[in-house]
Amino acid sequence: MNPDNQAPLRKVYYRPIEAAIRWCGLEQNEADILRAMVGKMLPEPDQFREWPTLRLNAERIFDAIANHELPFGIDGVTVQSGFRLDHPGLTIRHVDLRAWMSRYYPHERPHFLFDPNEPFEPAPESIQALLRDREQLRSSLTQREEELRQLRNRNIASAHGAGSVARSESLPLTLRAEATYLHIIGVMLRLLLRHSHFTTQEAIVNTMVDEFGKELMGITERTLHAKFAAANRKLEGR
Repeated sequence: MNPDNQAPLRKVYYRPIEAAIRWCGLEQNEADILRAMVGKMLPEPDQFREWPTLRLNAERIFDAIANHELPFGIDGVTVQSGFRLDHPGLTIRHVDLRAWMSRYYPHERPHFLFDPNEPFEPAPESIQALLRDREQLRSSLTQREEELRQLRNRNIASAHGAGSVARSESLPLTLRAEATYLHIIGVMLRLLLRHSHFTTQEAIVNTMVDEFGKELMGITERTLHAKFAAANRKLEGR
């Protein structure tokens, strides 16, 4: 039984930040978080640094509402449209939140939505969503490889036209080209972490190695972690 000053873990409906708090397992800190967020729908980027997934999970919920993946309501009553996402009465029903998470985040089982002993049976649409994510990642990687090949060919052709005596195989990328690819990699990585079933960089690396490690040069844990780190530093301006 919860203390009088603590909100119940499970409710019929939740405000988006209440759902994000429970998703992160931070219900013991709910009162402090809500006091710090008076008048705001989302935590600030530099707020709650000790709980980095809180803003991420809140963003996932708002993104799902905005893209019509997650039904929403006003003070617990489901509506179809006509309300802004910053409406102070915005809510999500427990049953809708559970169904959405089962489909889009089937491997996450927050205890305010799922019982610990409840069998895990991903819905067919969840499996299809995972397959779509994998195919999109495969397509993006193929596209980046093709762009890199074309860029190298242009560099080689340019070097031959200028009468360069250097070996074409050893021509490096220009600083501008390298920065471009690091930006692309960094943005793709952040989008995958926000809008796919991947929740950690480690999961992305493992999947890439499992799917492509034996087929493509450079798809190794060490190389991917190094490239992702360089891309993250580039996006952060370092």
